[in-house]
Amino acid sequence: MTTAVVFDYGFGNVRSMVRAMARLGVDTTLTSDYRQAMEADGLVVPGVGAFAACMEGLKAVDGDRVILDRLRAGRPVLGVCVGEQVMFELGREHGADAPGIGLIGGSVDPLDADVVPHMGWDTVEAAEGSQLLKGIESERFYFVHSCAAHEARELDLAGFDIVRDCMHNDTIRGFMNKMLHEEIIPTLPLDKKDLEEFASAVEDRFNNPFVNHELMSISLNSTSKWKARNMPSFLAYIEEQKQLPKCLTMSLAAYIAFYSNDIQERTADGLICKRPAGNTYKIQDDAWALDFYYAHKDDTAAQLVHAVLTNTQMWDQDLTQISGLEAAVLADLEKIRTEGAEAAYKSCL
Repeated sequence: MTTAVVFDYGFGNVRSMVRAMARLGVDTTLTSDYRQAMEADGLVVPGVGAFAACMEGLKAVDGDRVILDRLRAGRPVLGVCVGEQVMFELGREHGADAPGIGLIGGSVDPLDADVVPHMGWDTVEAAEGSQLLKGIESERFYFVHSCAAHEARELDLAGFDIVRDCMHNDTIRGFMNKMLHEEIIPTLPLDKKDLEEFASAVEDRFNNPFVNHELMSISLNSTSKWKARNMPSFLAYIEEQKQLPKCLTMSLAAYIAFYSNDIQERTADGLICKRPAGNTYKIQDDAWALDFYYAHKDDTAAQLVHAVLTNTQMWDQDLTQISGLEAAVLADLEKIRTEGAEAAYKSCL
C-alpha cells in the first residue's frame, strides 16, 4: 500500500488532510518525525495562516530540512495552501518580508484585487502538461486566500545550511570528491591508502543523519582556512601538473563569492551579506579580512578578484603571478553569480 506522511508542525487542517488521504486508500501518518517523513512514499505539507508563522513552525521541528532532504533524494513533496507558498523564496505579508525555504524562485505577495481575501468557488488555468491537475482541469476549486505567488522560476538549490545537505546532492558531492581525490590527496606526502580511508571516514561523518554540521559554523575564519588547508595542495598541484586545478580554483572563487554576496553592513563582530532570497547571513573572520571585503563591496567582479589575489596579507604572495589564475577565478566567480553555485560546481566535473 502507498504510504504518506502529513507533516505535523502546528499549522493546517491536518485531520481533514489525513481523512482525505485515507479515502484515497493511502496509508497515512500524521507526524513530524524525520525518519518517518523521509521513508514514506509521499510527504504532504499543509499550511494555514501567516507565511512567517508557518515558516517559524516548520523550522521549529526541522520541517524545512525534511522537505529539502526528500527533494534532493528524488522523493515527492506536496505543499498545500501556505504549505506550498513557503516553498518560494520570500513571503510579503503585513508589511514585512519573511524568507521562505527557497525551492521556487519568486515571492508570495498580497493579491491586487477589489475584494480581499478572495473567497469562493473559482476555476484555475492549468499549466500545459500539469500532472497535478490532469483530468480535473475544468473543475472548480474553493479559495480562501489573501496572497498568491505571481511568478515562479526554477532556482539553484545549492543554498544549503548543513553539510549533510551537500552530501545528498550529486553535483556537490561529486565536486568535493573530485577535488579531494584528484587534486588534494595526490599532492600530500603521506600513505595514499591511509588518506583514502581517512577521506571515506570524513564523508561518513558528514553524512550522519543525526548530526547537523552547520555550514555557517564551519565557515568561521575561511580566509586563513583556505590559505592553510587549500593553498599547499593548490600550489603543489600547479607545480606537479603545470596547470590550474579546476576544483580548487573554483573553491577560491566560491570563497570570494561567499564573502561578497550583496554586502549590507559591517558590524562589530561580522560582515552581513544578503542572499537572493532576501535572508541575511553573518560572516565571521579576522577584523582586517572583514574590513577588506567591506571596503571593496562596490567593486566590479574583475576589480574584486584582482584585489583579493594581490592581497599579500591574505596569501603571503601575489597570486596574480600564477599564469591564468586571475582570469580563471574571475570566470568562475561570474558563473557562480549568474548561474548559481551548483551549476558552477557542475562545470568542473
